[in-house]
Amino acid sequence: MKKQQTKEKKKMSKGTIALIVGIIIILIPCSVFGYILISASIKNHEPVIGNRYESDLDPAITDENISAIQSAVSSLDKVENCTVELTTSQLRVNVDCNNDITDEDAQLLVDVVYQTVAEKLPVSTYFTSSSSMKMYDLAINVYNEIGSENFIYYLLTKNSNMAEPSVQLVSEAKNESIAKELRGETSDQGETGLQNTGDIPEE
Repeated sequence: MKKQQTKEKKKMSKGTIALIVGIIIILIPCSVFGYILISASIKNHEPVIGNRYESDLDPAITDENISAIQSAVSSLDKVENCTVELTTSQLRVNVDCNNDITDEDAQLLVDVVYQTVAEKLPVSTYFTSSSSMKMYDLAINVYNEIGSENFIYYLLTKNSNMAEPSVQLVSEAKNESIAKELRGETSDQGETGLQNTGDIPEE
């Protein structure tokens, strides 16, 4: 007589099923996160194309405007050289004037350069923002020979959110005593005072 062997099918327990389902649930977000990391790594060296000034800076400053300003400022009295640079949202006018210019004349020149720029590019149109549009900032640098004893450097700033421009004499410290301390300079009186403090009077 042949013995018939019956194979019983093994049934998975509820615990095993729950474990498999849990692993699948965990693998889904991990796979998505891994895909994001790999995609970011592949595109890491690709340039980001976009313009944060979209719908702003309108009207735009053109190369013709820059050339016109540079030519007009260069022809002004006491100006040796002028360069005009346009960054993303700032127009910089760099004016190298005569080395023997006085402080008063340099200050007057700042105003003349500002008016010259305003004639080519009206301030209310190009350098004044509205509630819905960002416009250009303006910086005018007027200076003579850097490092000379008569060094003069004025900076005019007109940000687009400013009502009026601001002028600062950069070559002169606002607080001279603090500037001397930073440079390691002390007055004779201060040095004498320090020496006298440590002296012991002789009898």
